[in-house]
Amino acid sequence: MKAAVLPLSTLFAWTRVECLKAALWTLTMLLTVMFASTVAPLMPPAVGAVVWSMAAATAAGGFWAFFLNP
Repeated sequence: MKAAVLPLSTLFAWTRVECLKAALWTLTMLLTVMFASTVAPLMPPAVGAVVWSMAAATAAGGFWAFFLNP
């Protein structure tokens, strides 16, 4: 079984829409992390862990929705 080898240029040949998706996901993720870092210290440790886990789930879900969802 041969492995498919893509030229390096195809790996970085993003379209304008893909660049906008990446920028939007990055900004949304940073906003979520900033919110969690502000709110989590005000909560009890168990609730702070829930806040951080929800922030991670939101970032992962956004990544899936933008880049992996067909």
